Amino acid sequence: MSASEDAKIRAIADDWAAQAREHFMVNYDLGKGSCESPIERVLFAALCCLTLRYEYEPDQPWDLSEHPYEPSTNKKNGIWLYHQAKILDYRVDFLLEVWWKKQVQLIVIECDGHDFHERTKKQVAHDRSRDREMTMEGLKVLRFTGAEIWADAIMCADTIDVASLDLYRTVQKQERERAE
Repeated sequence: MSASEDAKIRAIADDWAAQAREHFMVNYDLGKGSCESPIERVLFAALCCLTLRYEYEPDQPWDLSEHPYEPSTNKKNGIWLYHQAKILDYRVDFLLEVWWKKQVQLIVIECDGHDFHERTKKQVAHDRSRDREMTMEGLKVLRFTGAEIWADAIMCADTIDVASLDLYRTVQKQERERAE
């Protein structure tokens, strides 16, 4: 690679990093109104940064909803993110709806700060019981510790992104198989 090519690549990377930092901080501030803890705000901001990734790929389906979650049978294809959503008898930190041709799959995302989770055996048992109940109802549950989020929120967001796109592709595949 020539020095001029290397300089162009570095300029693009620096520009993208500056946009990502600004986008992250704007969304961290937006999360203050609806997220209950700093780790939720950090993960929310990291999830919002995923939209930058797809800026040049318009067929990618992420939508960061500003509205409360309400079960529906008629949404457009895509992946919808809700924070502080009510599902079953629980309030979850985040909920992703993955839609494809009127089929939906849900992913619950929990942020476990030390103050509210895994501090006592009773808290651990409660969280595991919740996870089992949601899983038995067909929900996928992704749980991240505060330490994981503080160490690398973007990696946590990437994990969520991979899980959501896997579900999106699974729902598409099921629809194709039904059509055959």
